[in-house]
Amino acid sequence: MSFNFLELIVFIIAIIATLSSLVAMLIHIASQKKKNPFFPNGLPLPIDAPSYVERECDHQLATALETEQFIAITGEYRIGKSSLLMRVMQAPFFVRERGKNCYMDFQSMRTDNTELFLEEFFKSVSKSLGKEVISWQDNILTNQAIVFRLDEFGLLTDDIATKLIPPLYSLSRENNNLRVIVCLPELVDNFLKKTSINNPKYLTAWKNISVKSFEEKEILQLLSLLPKPVAQVAEAQYDTVLKLSSGKPLGLQCLCDKLFKTARNNPKTEELIATINDQDNYK
Repeated sequence: MSFNFLELIVFIIAIIATLSSLVAMLIHIASQKKKNPFFPNGLPLPIDAPSYVERECDHQLATALETEQFIAITGEYRIGKSSLLMRVMQAPFFVRERGKNCYMDFQSMRTDNTELFLEEFFKSVSKSLGKEVISWQDNILTNQAIVFRLDEFGLLTDDIATKLIPPLYSLSRENNNLRVIVCLPELVDNFLKKTSINNPKYLTAWKNISVKSFEEKEILQLLSLLPKPVAQVAEAQYDTVLKLSSGKPLGLQCLCDKLFKTARNNPKTEELIATINDQDNYK
């Protein structure tokens, strides 16, 4: 009887060990299949990107859209200005007013030629509104909510700026639901002062929203998207992560992408720490 009882105990232990191994294997398989939520390519994060982390500037933008017609998103290179610009379409103002979205990236337009630029500009407006628009006098520009999202605004030449800003300002006087949101590295009034636009009404019409580096809570929120064991190691190395990334979103996306891919090979803690300490993994 005692022998059979011992056999039963051994059998139960074997089953438990097998189940534990099976659970570990299933967890590993699940982590292998989990989609990488990080974007290390430097492009604007899609609207549905799970690794987009809201900052104070997100709330400032949503608030400004309610009352401000001209908004400038400012900040250094690759700090997240274009990703924030993408979020305009989720703002309560845009959703409530069912605004027409007119998005343009001036980097892909002929800013070296005023005539060609304006032609491209109105073609883009026409496509967005679903009706041909050939001039600022078209009535369609005054009878509905329109949101101009203009990326790389700092590429405008003096000639184009003088042919774009005054008409947009005049249009805003006729259409209270017009919004113009631009992205550029510096304060928009400082940029405009470098052009021939010197009328104070064009310089003071803007609300500047500064996009800053991630703070601790935002860094930790991003790290929490990693597989749990990896996230725990990364969070314990927070000081190193902050030092090497300087809180820059792209550097953090690159690191997390590297850690996420490394996690698929069941790395040891030492390997994860080495990855976190390698400056090249933030590029």
